Amino acid sequence: MTDQIVNEWITEWHHVKDDENEKVSIFSVSILSNEDLFQAITHVLEESDRFRPLYNDIISTLFKFYRTSSQKKLQLFVIQFIPSLISIYLNQIHSQKKCVSLETLLRGILELENSADDKITMSTRIPNINLPSIFHDPGGVSTTWLSEGELDRLSARTVKVVRRPMLIFTEERVRAPQRLPLCTELWWIFNHRLPDLHKHPVGSYLKTISKMITQVTMENQFMLNKY
Repeated sequence: MTDQIVNEWITEWHHVKDDENEKVSIFSVSILSNEDLFQAITHVLEESDRFRPLYNDIISTLFKFYRTSSQKKLQLFVIQFIPSLISIYLNQIHSQKKCVSLETLLRGILELENSADDKITMSTRIPNINLPSIFHDPGGVSTTWLSEGELDRLSARTVKVVRRPMLIFTEERVRAPQRLPLCTELWWIFNHRLPDLHKHPVGSYLKTISKMITQVTMENQFMLNKY
């Protein structure tokens, strides 16, 4: 049943991909809200050894979706798989398996985001520790009702924006020191787009995150016991 759902999805894409407007738009809306399709693709990705040809077809199709910049919903469809893709990528590296196609997809997503006209600003708002916050120094705030403008001025004084440098690849393959930064940037993209995604994948996201944390904890415990 899983492979049938995925094959039908790929076949339908081949039928509509040459239509730049209405058919692709309808197709992108329908697949983004399709919970069965999400579960089927996730299952194939996680069981890549069992579904090797189909796994490769999925990776290739997801990359083609993301390059279709005129259809934002196709990109959202790909983004909803980022947690699973990162988890699989790290597991394959840890197991010393070849993951060229998957790595190319992940790298491609980041590079396409960096080159987009509406690219995400890689910045973080953190408290300015040189100044007390309004919660630690309430006496410094007027007792009258704070307007939105006054809150903005307080925020500008007590919060500073830290911008991260753009991750740039200078070689054909992703070097080992760049793998975790690549995953970090992809998580950033996923978190930024999360409000635009449907709710049905949330359970899968939580399971993937829990699985990754458990694996890291077990690995750390193994290393401590070893030494």
